[in-house]
Amino acid sequence: MSHTDTNPNKGLRGLTVTPTRVYVASSWRNTFHIDVVRLLRKDGHEVYDFKDIEGFNWSEISPEWKLWDTETYIAALSLPQAERGFSRDMNALINCDVCVYVAPCGVSASLEAGWACGAGKRVYAYIPVLREPELMLKMVHTVTEDLDEIRRLVALTNAEHLSEYIKKGR
Repeated sequence: MSHTDTNPNKGLRGLTVTPTRVYVASSWRNTFHIDVVRLLRKDGHEVYDFKDIEGFNWSEISPEWKLWDTETYIAALSLPQAERGFSRDMNALINCDVCVYVAPCGVSASLEAGWACGAGKRVYAYIPVLREPELMLKMVHTVTEDLDEIRRLVALTNAEHLSEYIKKGR
């Protein structure tokens, strides 16, 4: 079941799918993230993975980052490692065609998805497990528990394909 502004219930028959640059907004603790990245790459898309070998993790700054107080955290935001991680993530977000929000996740992923919505990008929320209802997800284009629906929508992100999809009544 899903909420969407298109009708993805039909397949992609007759469409030529162009690779899409995808930003997956999620959490380090999210176990669904890896399958989303893997399947979207299998579909031929260019998928940014913040968990890859170059990805930022607070443990780069301190192995005891979970014990920080607010002052230490705020100071750490200005350190070169955090600046590098932020720049890398933001560049990928700025350059993506679509953002896939994978719940459950935290503040960073929610800010990323909100930024993408505000920047006019297509944003699809994949919620395989509901932690708690979030009203502001109404701003995204689609909210679904169906990863295949996310895959279809990402394949249709380019305007020409989405337009063709809608015209064919699919």
